[in-house]
Amino acid sequence: MIFKRYFKIVALSICFALLFGVVFENRTFAQDVSNEIEQDFHNQDIKILENSEKYIKLFKEVDGVTGTMVLDKETTNITLTTNERNDITNEDQTVYNVVIDDVRSNELSTFNESSFISPLSSSLLEPPEDIIKATFTAPGKEYIIDPDRIAPRNLIGIGVIIGEELLSQLLKLALAVTVGGVAFAVVTEVRDKLRNEGYDYYEAKLMSGDLWIGRTIDSFQAVSRILGSDFYNNNVWSKSSKLAKELCFVALPVEPEGPEVTCNQLKGYKYYSHYHLGNRKGGHSFF
Repeated sequence: MIFKRYFKIVALSICFALLFGVVFENRTFAQDVSNEIEQDFHNQDIKILENSEKYIKLFKEVDGVTGTMVLDKETTNITLTTNERNDITNEDQTVYNVVIDDVRSNELSTFNESSFISPLSSSLLEPPEDIIKATFTAPGKEYIIDPDRIAPRNLIGIGVIIGEELLSQLLKLALAVTVGGVAFAVVTEVRDKLRNEGYDYYEAKLMSGDLWIGRTIDSFQAVSRILGSDFYNNNVWSKSSKLAKELCFVALPVEPEGPEVTCNQLKGYKYYSHYHLGNRKGGHSFF
């Protein structure tokens, strides 16, 4: 999936700082890696080199080609360093800047949310994995990874293919990332601070089995978003239960369903309190 195009990498640290300020002040960035994630990493031969206050570093080797991906937790910048020679820089390594363009559900494997929260059975399918669109840029090289566009995999270097795998796993460890130029943070890391801010509504996104909070939106944008049909881009987080319910009623003047707080949970997915529109279409109104 390689398509050459001009792409200017934007400095994201300023955007991240403006959106989340000192959300992480006096917090430890290092996370306890669950046994489940550790096993998943082990199955894919991925090593966690570091998960500290400043960085997440992941490593994988395939057929002698190595890839090391680093997330700078302060700026959310992501880099991939491979041991493939770069003829432009005359170095025995290639360093890519990695930009996540989008993360969303797999349209070829959509699922009905009613089954997603219903009692589990042996016949219940797992929810679809995330589709990650990303741009890998190095001196003289640019690769756009877009699973929606079919192109020969042999046109992509092994290092970038390794980078795809590392990026997918990185989202399982990160507390904050930038997607499409918007800074997102895991809801549990920011909700207490945001409840005391002057804004009522925020973009919400479902990624890697968790809920992520993005930029602020006004009431009109919130209504438009929750009425959308794109499962991964039609969710809204409000700073109170009252606001979340009111949003649903304004979007569709029928008594909202909820709040839904607990349900039978699928393995590897986290659940948060939310309302639905009265017809259960559209997105989730989280709070």
